[in-house]
Amino acid sequence: MTPIGVLVSGRGSNLAALIDRTRLPACPFDIACVVSDNPAAGALTLARDAGIPAFVHEKLPGMKKREYEREIVERLRAHGVRVVALAGFMRILGETLLSAFPGRVLNIHPSLLPAFPGLHAQEQAHAAGVRYAGCTVHLVDAGTDTGPILDQACFRIPEGLTAQDLSLRILEHEHRLYPQALARFCRHELALVDGRVRSWSPLAPLRPVWEAFSATHFAREAPAAPVPGRPRVAVSACLCGFPCRYDGDGRFLPRLIDGLAQVDVFPVCPEVLAGLGVPRPRIQFENETEAAPEQAPVIRDEHGVEVTAGLLAAADRIAGWCVEREVRVAFLKENSPSCGTLRVPCRGRRVPGPGPLATRLMKAGVRVFTEENFDAGLLTLGTSFIPSPEPWEQTPSREPGKDENSL
Repeated sequence: MTPIGVLVSGRGSNLAALIDRTRLPACPFDIACVVSDNPAAGALTLARDAGIPAFVHEKLPGMKKREYEREIVERLRAHGVRVVALAGFMRILGETLLSAFPGRVLNIHPSLLPAFPGLHAQEQAHAAGVRYAGCTVHLVDAGTDTGPILDQACFRIPEGLTAQDLSLRILEHEHRLYPQALARFCRHELALVDGRVRSWSPLAPLRPVWEAFSATHFAREAPAAPVPGRPRVAVSACLCGFPCRYDGDGRFLPRLIDGLAQVDVFPVCPEVLAGLGVPRPRIQFENETEAAPEQAPVIRDEHGVEVTAGLLAAADRIAGWCVEREVRVAFLKENSPSCGTLRVPCRGRRVPGPGPLATRLMKAGVRVFTEENFDAGLLTLGTSFIPSPEPWEQTPSREPGKDENSL
């Protein structure tokens, strides 16, 4: 569950749409707090009626912008906010707030950007006589509505529509688009990677598996009951092609997924469940000896931030789910800080594993296999496996232990 903070200035119709989305099943975000620069904003009443902490931060005369934004940042951080959503917040953000939440501040604008940025976009569109109008969800940068575009909604303007009616029509689309785009952003389907927005969606056969993964790992819901008559198998989510690696990519293995067509796939990722985010800094063990990673792990990201407690708690929770749901076999990455079956990254090297999740599953009696020997795992399941590929279809072998998710 991603805690978001919403900044508002007015009546709060987009805030209401976001609140409604949090009441639906499997919502990947929760509104941690609402902040307004206007003590008379109707959005404050909406928030308080919904049981959401709401605060007023007025910019007093003579107060410098960085001081004002520093107060807001402190308020947001005090409530654990990871993503900021602007919903009619009538101030241009400065470096203080943007740097506190880099690449994690969203806004919705009532035009098809880059057309008609700034104030009164609906009136600009009507006066220009454009044939199509809509709204845009974008990441916020230092400019005015110039940040990378995440998603848009578009419609043809009927003949004779007044400027006021056009504004209302656009607002209806905003109320649908903003919760949807924010949910996709929090599920890492929309992400800023190397300065560009990457849009991702699962292959059609894997859509139910992705939705189940989103419900457990983003919305923190308990896994659904196993499908009767089908063995449940845990699989590292990135091996399904899901965007949960540190760089926002997956490592899709078609032959593995094809081989699991007759089982109940349960995708797992301790890093995502721990809320480490995607993309995220790489993580590794910092233990001095090779034996220590399993006995007394110390895990930090590349900036030195310790993530041990959160990652181990996530591994414990996933292992508990696997036991409760009678998982018999798991296919995990061979080299990973959390799922590693054979190796884990430690102080810039790859040392013998297993990682926290693999260790817990093995102790629980789950047979653990890697992406390199999944044939044996499929035979263990008693699953009919697809014929061996022709030579030209075979995947080139990689250097043992080499994995793009480790240092």
